[in-house]
Amino acid sequence: MVESISAMFDESKTFVFDSAFYSATSVKTCTFPWITRVPEHITEAKELLHNLDSNKFQTCNLPGYKLYSENSLYAGVKQRWIVVYSSIAYRKEQKTLDNLIIKEAEKINKRAWHFSNKEFESKSDGLKEANSLDKKIKYHSIKSVEVETIMRRKTKSRGRPKKDEVMVEHYKFHVKFRLDVDAMEKELKQKGRFIIATNIIKDISDVECLIAYLD
Repeated sequence: MVESISAMFDESKTFVFDSAFYSATSVKTCTFPWITRVPEHITEAKELLHNLDSNKFQTCNLPGYKLYSENSLYAGVKQRWIVVYSSIAYRKEQKTLDNLIIKEAEKINKRAWHFSNKEFESKSDGLKEANSLDKKIKYHSIKSVEVETIMRRKTKSRGRPKKDEVMVEHYKFHVKFRLDVDAMEKELKQKGRFIIATNIIKDISDVECLIAYLD
């Protein structure tokens, strides 16, 4: 299918695509010049976006953008990957992240409040459950777990306990959370970034590729 589509394109022209174009099959079979966005779910792209040092970006004559490029052999095809940093996209994505963190904080504080009203006969069972409250939580971690000891009548009968009546310990757990700064900063590091790929190695600059993609 890709080969039949490739035959329809004029190889003297450069074609610009969105990320839906980019796959191992497409880049191996398309012989015409192309510029495309790289899907972020590709392992190599994900690693580059996450690990690239911000100091490696270079300013360009397009306001609000910084660029970094390196050669890639994705799918065995020689190409250039251009990592783009957009300050406008960064601010937008940062605001989205801030809102996610606020919503997560509300969610876990509500979870902790409900949990604090639950009594346990076993201290170890309660601690185990308390320390699992941060599962599936991305931007917060447990700061502390305070144990409250409550004396209950063993027979669970009503009325005032007798002087010599046997009492047993029950426990409540008050969990406090804190913002996971490392997780937040790791997430922020990749905000405002995306990758453009091209099989044109020398005849077009990084910024020209970006302009072509944005147009």
